[in-house]
Amino acid sequence: MKKLMLLLLLAAAVLAGGALWTESTLAPLEDAANRRWTAADGAIRRRAALAGPIAAFVTAYTSKEQKAVRETLAAQKALEEAKGPAARMKASDELSSALGRLLNGADRYRAITAHPAYRELMTGLMAAENAIAVTRRDYNDAAQQYNGARSAFPASLYASWLGFEEAPYFRPGQRTL
Repeated sequence: MKKLMLLLLLAAAVLAGGALWTESTLAPLEDAANRRWTAADGAIRRRAALAGPIAAFVTAYTSKEQKAVRETLAAQKALEEAKGPAARMKASDELSSALGRLLNGADRYRAITAHPAYRELMTGLMAAENAIAVTRRDYNDAAQQYNGARSAFPASLYASWLGFEEAPYFRPGQRTL
């Protein structure tokens, strides 16, 4: 009886120790990934804020690109409504594609591309794209560290039980601007 109690106490201590170790290891890594996602999301929002003015500028010069304008504005709205990192990453890729089609159409009109205001919008867009690339890399590095620690023993035994879900990776879409 005494040996059984000792074994149960030892098993409980091992379980509690593993859970405490997992919590103390994964919590800071999860926080770092969340902070880096917040930075990436901010860069995504800055690019999304430029989509409307770019669409309005193109609309002011030509009515032939209305399909691309509608797609861009719809993608911008979808991004604003997306909840959670995975959904926002997907919506960001859709906005990139729609903006790419809009810009390809706009490039056919010299009056648009030669206008200083359009060039200023493009400068802002390129700065936003660069910020997205940098923050995406930083987020993916943090997510990789967190996911690696989460899948290693003994954390792999406790992570889901303690509420530590796998962090999604932010991969660029098929098209970049």
